[in-house]
Parts: sequence; C-alpha cells; structure tokens
Amino acid sequence: MKRFIEFLMESASTYSYRIRVAGTLNEREVASLESILDRYGVESFSRPTVTPIQESPMGFDTKVRNTEVSIIDIETAYPASLAEMKNIVSNVLMTPTHFVAVENAGDDDPEEEKNEGPILEQPYPETKEPHQYGDDFNLKTLAELGVSKDGEGYRRK
Repeated sequence: MKRFIEFLMESASTYSYRIRVAGTLNEREVASLESILDRYGVESFSRPTVTPIQESPMGFDTKVRNTEVSIIDIETAYPASLAEMKNIVSNVLMTPTHFVAVENAGDDDPEEEKNEGPILEQPYPETKEPHQYGDDFNLKTLAELGVSKDGEGYRRK
C-alpha cells in the first residue's frame, strides 16, 4: 500500500495558461511578470513570441486595433482563475485589462483552425432525411393532417 505522501506526489497536476498582451514586452516586464506569478509555483515560463501587426487581433476587445500581440505560455503548480490571472498581468504591466487576454492553454486556439480549403469548394454532406419540398413531401404532410385528395381537391376526412 502506498503512503500518503507518495499518493499526493503522483496526483500533483499542473495548470497551463496562455497569456496574450497587446504590444511588445521588454525584458524587465517579462522578469517582473515571472516573479509576481511565482506565488503560483511557476513550473515553466516561455519567452514571449510576437505576432505580426494585425488590424483586429483575435481574443481582444474591439478597442484593440492595429497592434502586435505578445504570447506567453506558462504552467503553474497552483490554480488561478482566468480573471484573476488577467488582473495580475494587467496590474504588473500597468496596462488596461482590455489589452490582456488569458485563456487555458488546452483550449482550442481559433488561430490554429484546420485549413481544409475554401468552404465553397467542399462537397455537401450527405443527408439521409427526406427532402422538405416537392409533391411527395406535400402529400405526406396532408396525410399527417388527415386530409385526403379526391377529384375536386382536398377535403378533411
């Protein structure tokens, strides 16, 4: 039987976050952010990667326009809510909160969509449902309503 400390060490998990900041970050800002987030037991902290300038970067409010985005991936030993992490980053970098976006690193990244080509060039999906138009559909609908067709038109049964 395992001792409690062994069980506890095996069940330890990490919490991954992706921090996006509108604009570039200098080394001093990155170092201060890393030291403040150390209270959550930072296990890994990536250097910021910067995207090219975009007219309206994904994941930000409509107020953020024509800027590049710095992206930092971190893993912590202790959990924090996304709003809490966003406020911490905003306070450390002294930027408004709408210039910061924080998400779980495991979430689907909208920028990394599967590129299967243009949608208009893809074939229509096959459906096994009957068509919702035409004479067959109309007769079936009338039969469900209890109306029969005779020589003069439709009459209720």
